[in-house]
Amino acid sequence: MNTFTKPSTRNPDPRIESELTRISDLLEREAASLTRLADGLRANRSAFVSFHSRDVQAGLVDLEPLAAMVASVRTERDQVLDRVRGMLPSSQPLRVSTLAPLGSARVAARLQAAARNATRAARRVRAETHVGGHLLRLSREAHSAVLEGLSGLRDGKSSAYDRRAHRVGGAGTGKLIQGSV
Repeated sequence: MNTFTKPSTRNPDPRIESELTRISDLLEREAASLTRLADGLRANRSAFVSFHSRDVQAGLVDLEPLAAMVASVRTERDQVLDRVRGMLPSSQPLRVSTLAPLGSARVAARLQAAARNATRAARRVRAETHVGGHLLRLSREAHSAVLEGLSGLRDGKSSAYDRRAHRVGGAGTGKLIQGSV
């Protein structure tokens, strides 16, 4: 579990406080987008398992804007962090635990809560993409096994033979076979 330092009681710099508020806003937007993305991934997984391809296709289209929004929010957050970095001594790392004491208690609490929510949402997305990756790999292996069984191919060898066919490009395994009409 993350531990954050208590905010200081001194008067914060208004410029830094404004930037910390902006970072909190961006983290909240990112958490909301990541939560919707994780929910969409879970819905796609459910649709995929139920074999309704139209549902999977519709769901995939809906996730693209969310992924783009997450990317734009992260880019904007990085720009704000660069501005904050310019206001601080060079030795201070840019973590929530070091940024929170620079703001008022209210701003620090909001920043910490936003960071926790964004972290939870990012973990949900990672978990869903991990499960989805395993599901796709399982599906790919199952489909190749079914197609192999239907086509009669075993170890690249065909169970059917066309006596009018000839090898293209000389002898050897894995060469293209072309039938004559």
